[in-house]
Amino acid sequence: MPENPYEHDDDSNIVRGFEIYEKHESKFREVAKELIDKDSASFEFMGKRIILTTYGLSYNLGFNLEFENLDGTGRFKHGWSYYPDTYEDRITEITTAVSILAAEIESAVTIK
Repeated sequence: MPENPYEHDDDSNIVRGFEIYEKHESKFREVAKELIDKDSASFEFMGKRIILTTYGLSYNLGFNLEFENLDGTGRFKHGWSYYPDTYEDRITEITTAVSILAAEIESAVTIK
């Protein structure tokens, strides 16, 4: 499996993820609600398409988080996360995961 060039070992992506969330809160919440209601959602961020899909069995339901180039190449599965019990907790879980991925993408784009 190829190594994820967007992942870094330090906490800076978590801090930056929360800064990005503050700037894009309404968009990220909209994407989270779409994922919960329609089982999939996607949006563009810094030249990448972030794709979310519901995944798992009814007793262990969660979502996949992937990204790819806008032309559909270079798809990479970033991870899987569980769905908490309440609707608002699900939104929080999704927006947190998306925010951290957005920070990793931003970091990789600015490093190049």
